[in-house]
Amino acid sequence: MPVSQLPARQIDIHNTDHLRRIVAEIDNEQNRRRKRDAWQAFQVKNDNQLEYVEKELARLYPKTHTKFRKANIKVAKKIVEKVAKAYKQTPIRKLEDETETKELSNIYDEYNFHRSFKEADELFNLHKYVFMWLTFQNPSEPKDKHDIPLEEGKYVLQALAPYEYDLVRCQVSSEPLILIMSYPENTITRLAGRSDGIEQTISESQSDTSAQTTIYRIWTPNKFAEVTVKRAKGHGNDDNDTNMTINFNIQRANPLGRLPGGYLQADTSVDYPVKSDLAKTSIAWNVSFSDLKTASAAQGHGQLVLKYPDGQKQKEIHMGMHTAIGLPQSKKPDAPETTAEYISASPDLAGQLDVLKFDLSNILDDEGIKAKGTIEGGAEKFSSGFDRLISEADVQDRVEDNQGLYSTSIEQDVFLSVKAHEEAMNQQTFKKSEKIEVHFEKPKVLITDKEVRENIKFDDENGLSLSHEKHMVLNPNLTEEQAKEREEEIAEEKKTKLEEMAANSPFTEPGEEDDEDSLPSQPEEE
Repeated sequence: MPVSQLPARQIDIHNTDHLRRIVAEIDNEQNRRRKRDAWQAFQVKNDNQLEYVEKELARLYPKTHTKFRKANIKVAKKIVEKVAKAYKQTPIRKLEDETETKELSNIYDEYNFHRSFKEADELFNLHKYVFMWLTFQNPSEPKDKHDIPLEEGKYVLQALAPYEYDLVRCQVSSEPLILIMSYPENTITRLAGRSDGIEQTISESQSDTSAQTTIYRIWTPNKFAEVTVKRAKGHGNDDNDTNMTINFNIQRANPLGRLPGGYLQADTSVDYPVKSDLAKTSIAWNVSFSDLKTASAAQGHGQLVLKYPDGQKQKEIHMGMHTAIGLPQSKKPDAPETTAEYISASPDLAGQLDVLKFDLSNILDDEGIKAKGTIEGGAEKFSSGFDRLISEADVQDRVEDNQGLYSTSIEQDVFLSVKAHEEAMNQQTFKKSEKIEVHFEKPKVLITDKEVRENIKFDDENGLSLSHEKHMVLNPNLTEEQAKEREEEIAEEKKTKLEEMAANSPFTEPGEEDDEDSLPSQPEEE
């Protein structure tokens, strides 16, 4: 049976023919385009948007693009950072055993897993899917005289961007079955960073890697392989590429019994989700804003036209951002005189700005950000107005939706991967726990403490709330049971204090109850 027709569960990563087919599919143009788009989105979000804006201006205005005033408002970055708040506060993680909970917390704290989860949140909101990869790195050098590493091994948790890995998934259940990792080569990353395509020994830009030799690291739940793929020419776009040489560096079993991490995407399809257009939208919007900025600058300049006799030598004359035009005169005696006017542009800047504001409001709405107001002021205040508009938007529903996905997917997969690594190292650290409970704290309502207490008092006086509910208002992270327990503790404490006050009262004899019969008798009137 051809490899392309093999069910995903029957693919053998230790079989050269099977690997050849997988690598060919990784190199096909459809998958390459997916990775290029993901790389572009990553670059736009991470402060390299201007290059793509300049490239688009050059495509639209090939002869005049160098004279444009470039806009570079980071729309995609601001939106992603606004909605990627799931891990703003570290969630509470709890296992089935208290001791194991502490052990897991120590691992997460020591190896800074929190930073990786925050990065995964940003990648998920940018691309709609993310893979969390966990590995335990054993140091090889230096070692002491007994051949024991001088440094201890460490866990490394990485949130992988789409261009760093490929997945083979079950065609029925969509379960990830094969993870393939490699660094992107320069046909994907060449559009950013002015890369030279030459691989260096020292660390360099992510956009600058060699394309001729690629190392793939491949996992299934039961096997691991590392292979080096060399191409004599081309990049393997043909499925029957004979210029591809595959050499195994490592072939062994996967001691984890599972993939080293977890995958999450926005939908349940067996294929990758429909890609987000946020990065391309951000680029297109900045191109439009560049038009506005250029028109605004051109309004202060005019086109100077000179009239002079034929044969008169004129040097190139510049005025502002434009070049002057020389108009030669005709030698024919009956020819009309060559004339021209001083041309000054008068663009409708206010109308262009309104269009930009409208487009931006729609972009925010498409991303689930409900803006409460509008951007006020002209172009000079546009950036600050946009920042204010997005800061006031409410995205709590989207954040809570993401938190629900994370707690049931990648949080579970990362814990199970840690558990599998510990067991592979003969450590029974998490023997009693099979799953993790993750609780994301809810943010407090942004009103003053005085207003909160006034609201509680009003509800209490008008019988609008139960006695324990005020504790849930003061602390949204309390459950109903915890609030009831707190109310009972407060009532018990009040009762104890009243009894102590009664016992210390000068009007109460020892052994007597503090009631009307125990009050001192008054002398009778004669």
